Amino acid sequence: MATLLLFAKEPVPGNVKTRLIPPLEAREAATLAQAFLRDIIISLETIPDAILEIAVPTGDSLAAMERLLGPGRRFVSQGEGDLGERLAATTEAAFERRPGPVAAVGADHPNLPASLVAECLDEARRGRVGWIPTEDGGYACLALPRPLPGLFRDVPWDTPDVARATRRNARSLGFALTDLSPWYDVDTVEDLRRLADDLRDGEQCPHTRRALAGLRVRLGGPTPVPEKE
Repeated sequence: MATLLLFAKEPVPGNVKTRLIPPLEAREAATLAQAFLRDIIISLETIPDAILEIAVPTGDSLAAMERLLGPGRRFVSQGEGDLGERLAATTEAAFERRPGPVAAVGADHPNLPASLVAECLDEARRGRVGWIPTEDGGYACLALPRPLPGLFRDVPWDTPDVARATRRNARSLGFALTDLSPWYDVDTVEDLRRLADDLRDGEQCPHTRRALAGLRVRLGGPTPVPEKE
């Protein structure tokens, strides 16, 4: 049984999606982050033979997250340290709970296809490291066949060099990262406009579609039609 670790923060106004403030207000950005989180959870829960665990920072309120996401969710702590230290510790702990593979997934891409994440897990089941690089030089998902803490060392997080440093670490460990289709994060207003355009048709990401429906003027363009109640 695989483990899906969704790295997520409590959507507190002023602490999430700050690169969207302005044009969004802090409250609107937090509402959007909450919608992203709900939608990616819906998507990840469709992946067979995988258990979803939500990894939250130590300072976040588990009670608030439980109220937000509903009962029955599994939560784990990200622990202390920089993102690399937290990824290493959280993935290693997941392997201790069950044999794996283990995939770490971010929450900045609500429309990330579950099929791509499932392919990452399949690569890890074959003994490889499957991942989904993002267009800004990072990655949306990384699936491990076994604990590989060295993969996360000396990575310049929050820079365009994350993917390059991760590839370097993989080579030093004797692994080749298996690239799946690249995806995109939603961090800037331009990213948000792109997401809104991608969601105009279909029924994907209902929470995000509803959140975007009220932001048309601020985004300066068309937004998805909200779902009917």
